Amino acid sequence: MYVDESGCDDQPRRVDAAVRCRVRQIAKCCDLPVKDTDIRLDRGRTLLVDVEASIGIRQDSLLSELDLLGREKVLLTSSFQDLTGKDQYEAATQLKELEANLEASYLLTSRLSNLSLLNYLR
Repeated sequence: MYVDESGCDDQPRRVDAAVRCRVRQIAKCCDLPVKDTDIRLDRGRTLLVDVEASIGIRQDSLLSELDLLGREKVLLTSSFQDLTGKDQYEAATQLKELEANLEASYLLTSRLSNLSLLNYLR
């Protein structure tokens, strides 16, 4: 592995190491203290990790909400289909059956209204 005069290897294994190396080189060119640069890099990395964690928490929350809304949509769609999605022939058959029951009820009510003890005894 080749190491240049700044102490950085030419092919870093981690991106973080490559960034740190380049910032050190820039700091040396600008006559900035390397230690301050490292502290700033660490602070920046910490802030970046905090932001990533916050985004991850929000993303997880959004995924949970999306899953919940998806299940609710399926339930509501199913309920709507149960209420409105009847077959026309099935509905017509049920209507005819209800009409027949209603007519039988009217006929029975009519017979009961004409029933009296005098009519019964004849």
